[in-house]
Amino acid sequence: AKSQVLYIEGYLWDQPHAKEAIRKAVDAAKKKGRKVALTLSDTFCVERHRADFFDLIRSSVDILFSNENEIKSLFEETTYETASWQAKGLCP
Repeated sequence: AKSQVLYIEGYLWDQPHAKEAIRKAVDAAKKKGRKVALTLSDTFCVERHRADFFDLIRSSVDILFSNENEIKSLFEETTYETASWQAKGLCP
């Protein structure tokens, strides 16, 4: 709760206990007015957790880290420009 930014590693979403811990950490951070950052980790991680990542991004993520392939995978787009434009609409 004292940190400026909570950083979430997308790979951790694979583990049920980690997913629960992440949700609790996000709630604690948001209650204290802190920012939440998420890294998508890799395209396979995005494909496994696309719906959950979208929910998390829409509700809580302020900073989204990804490479070109990860963001294209998240939005199921073929161009970086289109995918990154859509990401700007989800989080600051």
